[in-house]
Amino acid sequence: MLNPRVQLSELVREFGDDIFMCNATTLICTACNKTFPNARRFNLSQDSRTSSHKKALERLRRRQAEESRLQAAICSSDLPSFPMELCDAFLAADIPLFELENPILRTFLENTTTKLIPNESRLRNFHVHEIYQRKMQIIRESIGSSSSRISIDETIDFMGRNFAHVLIGSLNKETAGLPYISNCEIVDGTNAHTVLRVFYRRVEDLWRTDVQHERVLLFVADAAPYTVAAARSLKVLFPNMIHIICIAHAIHREAEQARKSFLKVDRLISTL
Repeated sequence: MLNPRVQLSELVREFGDDIFMCNATTLICTACNKTFPNARRFNLSQDSRTSSHKKALERLRRRQAEESRLQAAICSSDLPSFPMELCDAFLAADIPLFELENPILRTFLENTTTKLIPNESRLRNFHVHEIYQRKMQIIRESIGSSSSRISIDETIDFMGRNFAHVLIGSLNKETAGLPYISNCEIVDGTNAHTVLRVFYRRVEDLWRTDVQHERVLLFVADAAPYTVAAARSLKVLFPNMIHIICIAHAIHREAEQARKSFLKVDRLISTL
């Protein structure tokens, strides 16, 4: 009489060792996660013809195919560039990187690209900084040897955090170049010291070790007292710089004064 383990092994080979597996006494269907103690050929034949087994087998085949594609992507030579391109695309489209943790989106991307989708932390730790440096190089090349203008605006988000937004662009006799968002950073507060620190950091990042103090011609910001004080201090370091008030801020302040003067009209408009 054959050993039970030998009999089960023969059944596994007959019905497919990629679907069934066995231990000393039990045969297991990996598609259905069903066990067959003291399995017989008749039992397996009957189960293999059921609709539930066929659907489970289809899911298993699909999962195996996906794993094979992902494994091929891991071994492919172009994989290192894919996370960078993915990160760059998400940032360019203004899509938060944490959206990659969405299981439906992750599965869709893996199925359509046949590549292993990195998680948010990997992209943030290994690729965001490099993409930022690439963008800064584009800004440097755009400004070239031209003079520059810098705009700083501070705002508070819904969580109460203070942000400083910095725009940098070229400035010459013919025209003003396209402005670029150089940075958006969280700051400790809104004061002259913050404006000074943010301004000089961006200038250092633009020209690296050799800051071109004479080429900064224009500083655009609001008319807050601490901003005016910061501009006076920056004038010492950047002798050719002129501080002008942002027209949008000026119009906004005029509108605020109009609201205070016509309270009834303000309430009427706010209800429309």
